[in-house]
Amino acid sequence: MTATPEGHQRTVELRGSPVHLWEGGTGRPLFFLHGAGSIGQGWVGTFPLLARHHRVFLPDLPGFGLSADNPRLRSFRDLGESLAELVGREGGGPVDLMGNSMGGGLATGVALARPDLVHSLVLVAPGGLHEREDMNAEAARVVPGEVNKWLFHRPERGVASFPTLTPAQVRERWKATRAALARWVQLGFEHLPYESLRVPTLLVWGKEDRILPSSWAVELAERIPGARAVVLDDCGHVPHLELPEPFTNVVETFYSGLPPAGGPSAE
Repeated sequence: MTATPEGHQRTVELRGSPVHLWEGGTGRPLFFLHGAGSIGQGWVGTFPLLARHHRVFLPDLPGFGLSADNPRLRSFRDLGESLAELVGREGGGPVDLMGNSMGGGLATGVALARPDLVHSLVLVAPGGLHEREDMNAEAARVVPGEVNKWLFHRPERGVASFPTLTPAQVRERWKATRAALARWVQLGFEHLPYESLRVPTLLVWGKEDRILPSSWAVELAERIPGARAVVLDDCGHVPHLELPEPFTNVVETFYSGLPPAGGPSAE
């Protein structure tokens, strides 16, 4: 296990392939799943803020960042089922589950399939709302050399979002990410029955999101029983990267109002 300023890094096995996992903090377990245009390390600005009150787990999804691709995973359903296995094995009980973009869609899939594993959901501009179009739209827009332009309202903020990586490392990680993204886009993102969720849910969106429009926050909140939506001004597709402290404040306010793990769920 390797120590870092944000916590620890280790490798775990998932369906026969190694997955890189960041871990740190104390408290109720919290998993976050990154989006298709990112890697686990993209959450480092938010990681120490959330780790003050939570045991945080941050995997690089298969094929992204430092995790090997896994040819056994042939659909988003396969990927979601494997992540449910990871959450159940590492979390040790109901967890707070969080995801951005593709990761938000995957988190939703876990909560739908295994609600017993999920204490709450925080969905940050999640995919899977309008059939398969949103995942393909994201992939088409996030191109090499213009990543920050599409992910951030203020592109200069993207430079500060990977403080522990050199520019060469960022480029290398993004190259691997593009290869993984191309494979998952070819498979197609699945439309999700958000209205079937029965766990406390918070939606967070950046008002100036150029990939998935912030108007979807209201639409999605109306479909999920008991859900609350927060739209952050001066922010794009990755609020956790662009505005980590305001983002964390919104999330912690949501968490402070939750029933204890194992208590009544949203109706």
